[in-house]
Amino acid sequence: MLKVLFYSYYCFVLASFLVSFVTFKNRKTPLYLKLFCPFLGITVWVEAYSFYLVSQGHSNHIIYSIFNIVEFSFYLYVLSCIIINLKTRLVIRYISALNVFLAVVDLLFVQKNTFTTFAFLLGSILIIFFSIYYFYELFRHPRPMRLLSEPAFWICLSLLFYYCCALPVSGIIHFWMNASQRLLNISFELNLAANILMYTAFAISFVCSVKIQKSTSTS
Repeated sequence: MLKVLFYSYYCFVLASFLVSFVTFKNRKTPLYLKLFCPFLGITVWVEAYSFYLVSQGHSNHIIYSIFNIVEFSFYLYVLSCIIINLKTRLVIRYISALNVFLAVVDLLFVQKNTFTTFAFLLGSILIIFFSIYYFYELFRHPRPMRLLSEPAFWICLSLLFYYCCALPVSGIIHFWMNASQRLLNISFELNLAANILMYTAFAISFVCSVKIQKSTSTS
């Protein structure tokens, strides 16, 4: 069951990567959306290589811990581009740099032989906080827009949903030492399902971006 769900998840990651090409080749696309293409390309490779390591009986903790540093840095950069308030943008980028430093310390000195849970939890909290700030900013200063056609809306919604799910799942997997195998399997399944929804929302945001570009060019 877990293998089937992983293959399904991987197909969604790959599909999202392929859809991201439509934004990458468009000159009018904002930089943060263009960067999804190389980022998702790295994600596709990391997931494939991690699965290969596990199939060969090796641990994939290190590669996921390193990738999480890249992942959180990228998502925080995206949020800093989406949020309107300039001071908050700067705060996010300073915090992102600090988060990289703390994650490297965790990787090298604190949790050297296992997945860097502390860095993951901190990064997740930061993503959740600034995603909520986006919606706070959106509803406090409403702008004339169709939310369902707005790429930033789908990106922030997907990040908020995924990391709200990932926090308790990560807690169960890494801190609840007496958790049964059935509970662990359910946690992994929920995590993969949340991932599927997140990458689907990313693909929707790319399609929305293309539609916006077409509508503005024809108007």
